[in-house]
Amino acid sequence: MRSRKLQVSDPNGPIVDEDTGEHWRSLDIRSDLDRIHVWLDDPELMRAWGYGAPSPSCANTAHRIEEWIADEQAWDHPVAFIVETLDGEPCGLLVLSRLSAIDRSCDLSLFLEPTCRGHGIGADAIEAIVDSAFTQWNLHRLTVLSEAHNTAAHAFFARHGFQLEGRLRKARYLDGTWHDILIFGRLSPWERTNE
Repeated sequence: MRSRKLQVSDPNGPIVDEDTGEHWRSLDIRSDLDRIHVWLDDPELMRAWGYGAPSPSCANTAHRIEEWIADEQAWDHPVAFIVETLDGEPCGLLVLSRLSAIDRSCDLSLFLEPTCRGHGIGADAIEAIVDSAFTQWNLHRLTVLSEAHNTAAHAFFARHGFQLEGRLRKARYLDGTWHDILIFGRLSPWERTNE
């Protein structure tokens, strides 16, 4: 993996790669609603992201974005990001959820459009978020939940320092059947030295 200098210069601003200018920006409901609704309304993309049904309406998507923006204001840092290509084209979504101030932890989820996978965009996005979460937002741990059948996601998160921690048996109902969910976690580098 290439060495990256990633930072969030402003807690409410974009994450910027100082070497390439790549960035992952927080959401804007006016400009991002249509794109996010297309993603959340795509059955294949939602199935890969662990949801059996697409978003029922544009109003439902708008409500979800408003919740993310409210979380950003409460936490004083972004919690939902549009992942963009170097050309500035939106190609995915990264969301931090279930944030806990006491535990200094949150869940992380990421999806990319199929045409953007395998080009290092997801790797750059995950490393940028991990770096910001641990060095700037003072988080202690990040958790990822993934369906047991999604071996590509398991390999991706393992390559980026997430360790398999457990299994929730038959915890998600998708496509007419129950699926196990695997739990992956990554601790801040400072916490790992104290284990």
